[in-house]
Amino acid sequence: MFKRQGIKWKNSRHPYKTEVASIRKIITTIVLTALFIGWIILILFLPYFRIQKINYDGLKIIKQAELDIWFNDKLFSGKIIPWNNYFLVSTNNLTNKAISHFGLEAIEIRKIFPHELKIVIKEKISSVIYDNGQNYYLLDNNGYSIKYLGVVGDDEFKTIPINTTTVSSTTKTKNVVSSTFSNTTTTEKIHLPNFSRLVKDFGDFPIIFDKRKINISENILVIEPEIIQTALDWQRETEKQGIGRVKYFVLDNPAAGLTVYTYKPWVVYINIYKPVNGQIDNLKLITITNQPKEYIDVRYGERVYWK
Repeated sequence: MFKRQGIKWKNSRHPYKTEVASIRKIITTIVLTALFIGWIILILFLPYFRIQKINYDGLKIIKQAELDIWFNDKLFSGKIIPWNNYFLVSTNNLTNKAISHFGLEAIEIRKIFPHELKIVIKEKISSVIYDNGQNYYLLDNNGYSIKYLGVVGDDEFKTIPINTTTVSSTTKTKNVVSSTFSNTTTTEKIHLPNFSRLVKDFGDFPIIFDKRKINISENILVIEPEIIQTALDWQRETEKQGIGRVKYFVLDNPAAGLTVYTYKPWVVYINIYKPVNGQIDNLKLITITNQPKEYIDVRYGERVYWK
């Protein structure tokens, strides 16, 4: 009998074929990599994917033009890399920088494919426009400055005549002393806040003109919170009760109160530290029963003075 021997097969490839396969693999990898890089470059540099439109929501004090300038500077600052490309825009980075730059309460920046930004802004709670006779600032409810608004214009000053009496000569005859007086007229420039322009440019906030001319910088306490609240309450209640629109408040000495300027021919002297409602009631009573021409003083409780 014959015994069949087992046969072993060896799978070997030709060295030439192996080398060709390796070269093909390398070439394929290079081509795919080049295509991928080219695709990335195409997406980054195509104008279609660059931010072309920015929509804002929630603006009150901050102007859209101011935001446009700032965002354009951040998005279009790249000379080589197009940082305004939809895929390169970092909403987190923009959010942090915008909050710091504009002093915002919050901001939401959302990308809308393929070339749009949606920006929702929540501005800090602000309450009054502060005027120190030189510049305008925005103050929050606690009396801290949060934003510089602009310079006081030259057209916001009025020249008024002032009559003064002086002694021109004095004579003495025996026990009699006689003096001669003369009247002279000089002029003085006084500041009148431009109410209409301020409302148009910055919003319908109470305006406080402080005659003390305090120098202001951002994030410092300027005036007491009680003064802010009094101005807010008076502006709200005078409109609500039909007394008239407050144009602005004048502050000289906090202990002496505020002077309220309206469209009426008279001004109102009010107490900062006493309840507003009682003073409003007295004001309404006087305007109903009398015709003041210069002022109404409601700072002293039940005692009301007018002229």
